Order: sequence, then C-alpha cells, then structure tokens
Amino acid sequence: MKIRYPLAFEIFPKEIDAGEKWLTLRIKNIGKSKLLNLDVQLNSLDSYYLKGINDSEFIYELEPDEETKIPFKVKATATSSVYVSVESMTEDGKPLFVESPSVTIRIGYVPAEIRTMFVLTRPYPVPEETIKCESTIIGLKRSNELNLEFWADTPSEKFELLASMKTKQFDAGEIGKYSAEITPEDEGVYEIHAYLYDGDKRVDHKTDTIFVKK
Repeated sequence: MKIRYPLAFEIFPKEIDAGEKWLTLRIKNIGKSKLLNLDVQLNSLDSYYLKGINDSEFIYELEPDEETKIPFKVKATATSSVYVSVESMTEDGKPLFVESPSVTIRIGYVPAEIRTMFVLTRPYPVPEETIKCESTIIGLKRSNELNLEFWADTPSEKFELLASMKTKQFDAGEIGKYSAEITPEDEGVYEIHAYLYDGDKRVDHKTDTIFVKK
C-alpha cells in the first residue's frame, strides 16, 4: 500500500479495458487517532482520458488500524494516473487533508510505458541555455515501433513541439532512452511533456517542470 500518514492507500485493478469500469480503493488508518467524517475523492491527473463517474464517497469514521474498501466507477479511454484526496477530522477536532501518491491505471492493450521523464539541468537554468530532456521507456509486451513526442508548455502560454521520433521495437522488460532539447527564451516555469503513442492511441504521458530565471 502507498502511505501518506496517517493513511495507507491501494487502488486496484491496475489494468482495465476501455469504457465504464470499476476501480476499488482500499484505505487504512495507520495512525493513532480515530478519523471522522472522511470525504474521499478519486482524482484523475488527466480527466480527458480517465474520469470518475462517482468520484466522491463518505466514511463516517475510521478507527486506528481499521480499513475499508470503496468502489469507484470510472470512464476510461487511455492510460492515465489517479490519486486519492481525503478531507476529514481527527478525534480531537483538528482538520486533516491528505493526498495519496499517484497510481498509473493502464487501459486496454499497453505495449510499453514511460518509466521516467526528467529535465537534465541545474536547479535554475538561465534563458538561452540549452537543456536536455530525457525519457526512459520500458517494454511491457512485444511491440512494433512506437511514437514519442516531447512538448513544452511555456511561460508565454505556447505549447511547443520539441521533438517527434520513432522508438525501437520493444520486448517485455526491454529499456530504451530518448531525448530532446529546449532552449528557453523567457524566464518562468516550463512544463515538459513526453507522450507515447501506439499508432494513434496514446499509451502514456509523463511530465517534469523547470524554472528558468536570470
């Protein structure tokens, strides 16, 4: 289970078919205080591809070491990540807000995934400094060549394509590394996106963020 004290979380199954399906959340109180009036929400990091139909449930109380399971109905079309947020109160009346680590839910046939996506730079690069972005892809099943795209969401609100490339054919467990470069022109926050496609179907998406300043 993934832990964000005082709660532990598990979401399953990790693979579902496209369409309206059910995910189950297992949630456990690993703290020392009873939790009251828990408003539990399932959140998607990309609601275009996966969104909750009943995305909020209520738990009256959760004793220390007690766990419960909550079903959430979702509508999914492509692999996405979800996380859980919980608003509640402790036994002594203190408000508590907890967000779980994210979990990737694979939708349908997924031949590979982006294992990591990093911007390789010092903490605060300056404008006009060329920066390398690198994605590591791991094969989950035998696949044909896949399509990988790097994009940048810039401070000027432009969404710019940095690179588009074909990957190699993957076997299960095989790893490949791919990179692109960006030369920021302005100060501010840049969010770098890596998208992996099998034909026209998006199979994964990862991001990293850099802050550029003089």
